[in-house]
Amino acid sequence: MSSEDIDAYLKRKPFEPFTIFVSDGTKYAIRTPERVLASRTRIDIGQPIYDGSYIMDKITSIALSHIVRLEPVEKTPSVVA
Repeated sequence: MSSEDIDAYLKRKPFEPFTIFVSDGTKYAIRTPERVLASRTRIDIGQPIYDGSYIMDKITSIALSHIVRLEPVEKTPSVVA
């Protein structure tokens, strides 16, 4: 995975939530681009102290070489009555 791939997902307008799949089987749902900081070799994902906060409780660093794929988060289909 390249930093450009991550950057393309983060810059989508309008932003679309996506999931990062890591080589050890871990998945990270990215629901807002402000929680991700990408560099050439890794990304840092912030976990806020509460929803809507810009204050992070924990930062997880992942080497880009361990990112297997990115996928858009599936939208729940609308029910038509």
